[in-house]
Amino acid sequence: MNFTVDWQPEADDSLIDIWTSASDQLAVTTAANAIERILAVDPFGYGQYLSEGLWRIRVPPLVAHYTIDPARRLVQITDISRTV
Repeated sequence: MNFTVDWQPEADDSLIDIWTSASDQLAVTTAANAIERILAVDPFGYGQYLSEGLWRIRVPPLVAHYTIDPARRLVQITDISRTV
């Protein structure tokens, strides 16, 4: 069963900023799409649990933080940034 992936407005705005200033916009687009696809399939298996319900996934050049609501089958991406 798949999860619905929802981008919080702050995460969506950050992604736009990252994409706009990226030297390789295709890499950013590809990573963002991969993050969404992966989290829709298995957010528990591919992410790293941090604490207090917060998870992280890295798909260079991006890293995203997210929460999971298993009862609603919902993943919410709370923020996104560039990998260092």
